Amino acid sequence: MLVIGLTGGIGSGKTTVGEVLKEMGAAYLNADLLGHEMIRPPSNLLQEIVSAFGRHYLLPSGELDRKKLGEKVFRDKEALESLNRIMHPAMLRAVKKKISEWKSAGYKVGVVEAAALIEAKWDEAMDEVWVTTAPRETIIERLRRNKGISREEIISRMDSQLSDSERQKKAAVVIDTSCSLADLKKRVAELYREALDRAASRH
Repeated sequence: MLVIGLTGGIGSGKTTVGEVLKEMGAAYLNADLLGHEMIRPPSNLLQEIVSAFGRHYLLPSGELDRKKLGEKVFRDKEALESLNRIMHPAMLRAVKKKISEWKSAGYKVGVVEAAALIEAKWDEAMDEVWVTTAPRETIIERLRRNKGISREEIISRMDSQLSDSERQKKAAVVIDTSCSLADLKKRVAELYREALDRAASRH
């Protein structure tokens, strides 16, 4: 099996590409959603986060106030590093377990989508890294339209992330998503067929 790590900056279209790959027949895991599952109460990870950050980051329901904690770690590098030390190793273990399940199930291509794939050094557990990209203004307009985020906040978030050029140093494949959905699907279908060929040649 060929395991692809799919990453890209905020609003770069990585989830859209991941969903297309899933439609094509790839096994697909969104690591961000996996992380949300792993901190549902009464998880040990949630307890670790509360110990590190305080109970005021919990909602009345007992769930983590992800928006509040997100604002904290977004502005505080040390807080982000603390959160990553708690989350990343546990998530990587869960990702590796999922990859083993895919292999047992006979999938030829597996895709792990993760925003911080390279920062967390998960790329070392992948066979290839695919990076999604789009022009800065395209991303700003996309996020303002789809998420209702202000231009200032989008730019701030983009600037706090790894740059596209840094990501692309690790990339086997770079996908520009600033095209129509139909064209993007066509491009991803071509890339998927090539990935299947590479997976077959690994035996």
